Amino acid sequence: MAAQIPPQFPKAEGIQGVSKSLVAGFVFSLAALSAVGIAAGPVIGVAVSEGALQVNQATIQGNANLEAGSLVKALSAEVRVRLARGATATLAPGSEARFSGQAMELRSGGGVIANSGAYPVSALDFHVRPQAGARTQFYLQSGQLQVGAFGGEVQVTNREGVLLARVLPGKPLAISPAAANDRTSTMTGPLRLDGGRWIVRDEITNVDAELRGANAAPFAGRRVEVTGMALPASGRTGQVIEVARLVPAGQGGAARPTGQSGSSKPGSSSPRSSGGQGGGMSSGAKVALIAAIAGGAGAGIFFATMSR
Repeated sequence: MAAQIPPQFPKAEGIQGVSKSLVAGFVFSLAALSAVGIAAGPVIGVAVSEGALQVNQATIQGNANLEAGSLVKALSAEVRVRLARGATATLAPGSEARFSGQAMELRSGGGVIANSGAYPVSALDFHVRPQAGARTQFYLQSGQLQVGAFGGEVQVTNREGVLLARVLPGKPLAISPAAANDRTSTMTGPLRLDGGRWIVRDEITNVDAELRGANAAPFAGRRVEVTGMALPASGRTGQVIEVARLVPAGQGGAARPTGQSGSSKPGSSSPRSSGGQGGGMSSGAKVALIAAIAGGAGAGIFFATMSR
């Protein structure tokens, strides 16, 4: 038997096209959640759908409590999840994600997360964290993670905590894993001196990289291409690159149009994503600017709605 839907369940921020019965406001409390679903351990949230959903491979009508480690799959209808930590997530039809007490792990498909703060999304060894006031679109397709931002900046890091990309509103990125243990970064952008450090801001990833181990002064104020080993920028947002190669942009490799951020290896052609507008490497991850977040069948309708 399906559990009772809690009264006053909230409309997730920015979600459209959900029935009035599902989006009436909800006063969220763990006490209310504990009376709702199937979770046996401490309750971390509640999942609600207008149709059937799966929790830990069990098919449930309507709604269910979630405990840490719950695997949730949206079937023919989207599933909305409200977490005790304040984050709200919506999974597109056909999507699957695991919810822990600390993060959401996307297994397939995609969705939207808002108010997540300290509750990031992980997928393909990447960690996606919206900044204050932002919400994130995300989708797994053909071995790449597509990320879009609304209302603010979204940051993507790797498992070592190196910042790979700052996703800005209206400029979604596709991020693909490179070879294992590859920490190479190739960036293209203007070189500036900032507080005694030489900094390049990459034109695709929007990441600031501090250059070390090279004589950068002759290139001050110019658009350059730099390749080297990437390290976390301790106490700052960005990367540190131990420079292996620093040249004026457009020299020393295949010709590139303005706005393209580099190549996977020095002197090689730049990778491209379907519908992309250039690409490059950020600490071993291939990054490309794309036109829009993708999605097949029902997911395509979901993302088209979310983009309005």
